[in-house]
Amino acid sequence: MHKVLDINHYLQDGFYRIADVEPQLGNATKWNFINQHPDLYSEHRCWVYMIVDGNEVVKIGETGQPLGIKKKYDDQPQITTECRFGRLRGAGGKDRNMDGTYTDTDMRIREELQESVSRGTVSIYAKHCDERVIEDSIGGKPMSIVLKANKNMEVQIIAYMRFHARLPILNQSGK
Repeated sequence: MHKVLDINHYLQDGFYRIADVEPQLGNATKWNFINQHPDLYSEHRCWVYMIVDGNEVVKIGETGQPLGIKKKYDDQPQITTECRFGRLRGAGGKDRNMDGTYTDTDMRIREELQESVSRGTVSIYAKHCDERVIEDSIGGKPMSIVLKANKNMEVQIIAYMRFHARLPILNQSGK
């Protein structure tokens, strides 16, 4: 594995472990998050994240949503489209492409990592990205506009990985 695909290469940049992943009891196609960092339930809405198998970054993504929204009755994120790791944990349909892979990104990720999750080698890391508010106008009306760095940061990391090695195995494109 090339060093740019090793999670340890990005710890200096502010990535840190948010949770480890295990299969949900009774449903191996859904995930539970253990060893949770408190930021899993932060209200912040500007993140870049990496899914890691062992030390290898296998997926990089970004979100403009909270990482997780805590359920009232247990310690897992709600399976909802309102938080990134809730979708990753268990959302998605069962529709398949001609080659048998899932059409839904989250289902495809869970399917590809099912064996690794069963072995206990999958973790999720994240980096808190900056947001800035600028004052501008639209149609002559003053407005506050929030600028978020998550999408640009993801694109820059993907370009860096592609230049020095390759895309992570679960990233289908460089955006």
